[in-house]
Amino acid sequence: MNDHERFIDSELWKNLVAKDDSVPSHARQEAVKGLREDDLRDLVQRLDSDSFREQYAAMGMLMMSLRDNLSFPNGLLDQLRHKATELAKHWTLNEPKFDLDAIRRLGLALFETDHPPDVPARAYYLLAVIDRELAAQFLVSQFPFESLTAHGKREILHDLAELCSWDKSKCSETARRQLCAIAEAGRPEAKSAAGYLIGRQIMRRSEVEKITEKWRAAPPDELDPAAVPAFIALHPQFAGREAELIKHATAWRKTKSIAALNGLHSGFLLSLGEGSPMEPLLAILGPPNWWSDPHPSVFSFSSDEGPALMVHVATDGKLSGMKLK
Repeated sequence: MNDHERFIDSELWKNLVAKDDSVPSHARQEAVKGLREDDLRDLVQRLDSDSFREQYAAMGMLMMSLRDNLSFPNGLLDQLRHKATELAKHWTLNEPKFDLDAIRRLGLALFETDHPPDVPARAYYLLAVIDRELAAQFLVSQFPFESLTAHGKREILHDLAELCSWDKSKCSETARRQLCAIAEAGRPEAKSAAGYLIGRQIMRRSEVEKITEKWRAAPPDELDPAAVPAFIALHPQFAGREAELIKHATAWRKTKSIAALNGLHSGFLLSLGEGSPMEPLLAILGPPNWWSDPHPSVFSFSSDEGPALMVHVATDGKLSGMKLK
């Protein structure tokens, strides 16, 4: 694009409209750096186009511009916010079809035919870049949670979590409240909502455990007096350090703090050899994360501050490795 050419007159814009996903990301990124005020206005005007492809391409460039913190002229961002909200109102959640032959046929059809882009979905994601709080209010009003299918609920939970993640200074309070309400309600999706709140560090683990205690059948997480002697018997190199192990293990079970987990990991667990039996180790650490779906080869133990110990299990049921991250 030369110094006097408008972006919508460029070859790149024609390629975006013809087939948006065929244009390399680096080419778009370079184009974004050269966008001027007139170009931004042109792109916003294209949201009123009769062409779905023009609308779709324009929103993609506008999203990149916003993520690059490009300065928008006065009033133009409000206009963009309004238009994105209007276009997103036609967004629907598509249910997956698990017939493998149907999926194969659909994939082939999408590859071979000129199908219209999903403008309403991209409009929502554009809105989420512009204004997370408004996007959350849109989700709550557009998709009443209790009316959704199981698939729809999973999709909306993910989108709500996205509105609270990454840059915490922009966290949507509406999205956070909705996730909390779902986690507290105790229905099947409550565990997933709690997992997002903890896993994305939207709330502290202790806070989430408090609002979910009504439906979680959680026995007291206490260290069995026999756990430490059994662990020492299997790992005699730690003989004489029983009191230290009890201190760290008790603190971990009680507080779930990163300090307690670090004490266990650096002082004892880090030196365990591959092939060690899992039972004595799990007796020290206690139950893995209650909000995560069980995994046959990985046990996760998250601290209240976020970092977690990942314990890997071999096919024979013995320790194959661990990492604190």
